[in-house]
Amino acid sequence: MRRSALVLWTMSVLVLPAHAVDVLEWFPLQQGNRWTYSNYSKSGDPSKPTVHTWTTIETVVEHRQIPEGVVVLMGIEQRGESDGGWIAQRNQTNYLIRSDCVYAIREGWDVVKLDLTDDYRKQLNAGAAAPDFCFPLEAGRRWGNAQDCGWLVEGIVPASRQTSGALTGAYRLKCGWNQGPLYVWFKRGTGITAESFSHSGTYGEYGRLLVRFAPAEKRGR
Repeated sequence: MRRSALVLWTMSVLVLPAHAVDVLEWFPLQQGNRWTYSNYSKSGDPSKPTVHTWTTIETVVEHRQIPEGVVVLMGIEQRGESDGGWIAQRNQTNYLIRSDCVYAIREGWDVVKLDLTDDYRKQLNAGAAAPDFCFPLEAGRRWGNAQDCGWLVEGIVPASRQTSGALTGAYRLKCGWNQGPLYVWFKRGTGITAESFSHSGTYGEYGRLLVRFAPAEKRGR
């Protein structure tokens, strides 16, 4: 049974377009791969903030080929209660692999039609939808736009006694929002390892850290 499952998984990778396979070397969105994150948010009075902590488990459920690229459907399990804010929910999304970039399509996926929404397709084809990642990651590379989220790859985090293992060796990406900067740490072959956001107006903090990345083939052994 395990051998048959492995053959089917391999075939599903082989039928992907060449650029999608290249992207998967960076962001391993193969079916069955799973990421577990610890999350927190702080808001309200900075001296006595309201704190929420929760865990999310994100699993690749399916790949679907559409004219615009490959849609990666995700299964999201949440344990604990988040603050319900957009920044805390931004990663609970499906992805679109298009050329060398990955888009978090969020509300852009129609769960009934199993296709992009008409509005999102128009934005995408007009170049108005900004990707979340473009590969290969290289220090100084930029993508996106100032109106949505202009991304900059700042570089790789060096090892030090004060640096978490989830951050060491990861690329640090910065999104320059007017509400405050969002930082994302990303490792090739693993994916997102951490995030951090601080609101520049009212008090608010958000962060998440990768607890475990479990590739499907290792869990099946």
